[in-house]
Amino acid sequence: MDRRYLSATLAWVLVACAALAGEPKAGTIGEGSEWATAYYVQEGKEAGPTVLVVGGTHGDEPAGARAAQAITQWPIERGKLVVIPRANEAALKARRRLTPEGEERNLNRNFPQAAGEEAKGELAKAIWRFVAELKPDWVLDLHESRGIRQQLKTGTGSTIIQDGKRATRARAEAMLEAVNATIEEAGHKFVLLRSPVAGAIARSAADLLGSHAMILETSTAKQPIELRVRQHQVMVRRLLDDLKMLPQGFDPFAPGK
Repeated sequence: MDRRYLSATLAWVLVACAALAGEPKAGTIGEGSEWATAYYVQEGKEAGPTVLVVGGTHGDEPAGARAAQAITQWPIERGKLVVIPRANEAALKARRRLTPEGEERNLNRNFPQAAGEEAKGELAKAIWRFVAELKPDWVLDLHESRGIRQQLKTGTGSTIIQDGKRATRARAEAMLEAVNATIEEAGHKFVLLRSPVAGAIARSAADLLGSHAMILETSTAKQPIELRVRQHQVMVRRLLDDLKMLPQGFDPFAPGK
């Protein structure tokens, strides 16, 4: 038998096995550039909403990137889950908040703020083209902050920042309930805020694409990264559960997950 035929057959079998195992489809935004970043897609057998999860917009906020990377492996039964776990690869590698080089260094301010406006900088432009084509129903942008809003009454640490739409707020309240059920100390519990900052991908998606959008902010204040990663996952899981996208009883924290 022709070896090329065998190789092609083996490759097809491996792809089929990966699909059966629930492996995500992978692609690259900005492929070949110095700021290239991967995205992953899990698609259910039934039609449903499209949810975009973004991590690593700021390079000094690793919990969001780690949580998003884990979420790429979650099985989806309904709709589509798209994850960009390391949106700002250069900043994450440098462990710095901002992109190390370039004029438009804060990726969280570079997305368009009005119809017809372009994103600022090549990275934001490439990500925005991807998101605009995707037209997600929901956008969750995973961030971190230094303080805790309950204690300081300022800042964004331990908050869910939602776009103000009625349906968004309802889902955000359920996510808030889920994450706060894991927190014993009252002063550490999450609170709801409104209106993501202008230029953030969540704000642009809400205003220009009609998405339901939120920024999920954990806090680095004396809280280990493992806890922050888990808090992000708890919130994302609650939304996907409420949208009936996950298999019934799915537990990302079960041994072996």
